[in-house]
Amino acid sequence: MAERISRWGVLVNNLGRSIDAWPHLTEEVAELDALLASASALSARQDALRAESQENTATLNDIANRADKLRNQIGAGIRSKLGFTSEMLIQFGFRPRPTGGRRSKKRGGGAAGTGAVGDR
Repeated sequence: MAERISRWGVLVNNLGRSIDAWPHLTEEVAELDALLASASALSARQDALRAESQENTATLNDIANRADKLRNQIGAGIRSKLGFTSEMLIQFGFRPRPTGGRRSKKRGGGAAGTGAVGDR
């Protein structure tokens, strides 16, 4: 967009100096000049809003990181009192650790190409 605005500006500035040679274009040049002013103002506003948005995003990310850290600290305190497997953790938004033993590893039948030790 900046390139287009620049082209419009060049045309308005150069024709404005010698508009007497182009009297039939006076109205169009005046309208283009008004549109150029509007486009330039909107482009500057858009740049300012983009910069503000980037600042807001950085601030929001900082807040989110701090909030996550605090949530983790609070969760550690709750788990220290209730235990890691307590169902009461759910009411605070934490998942309890599953109870029960370890999962057993699935053992292959030793077929070729399974990555078993005998395949090498």
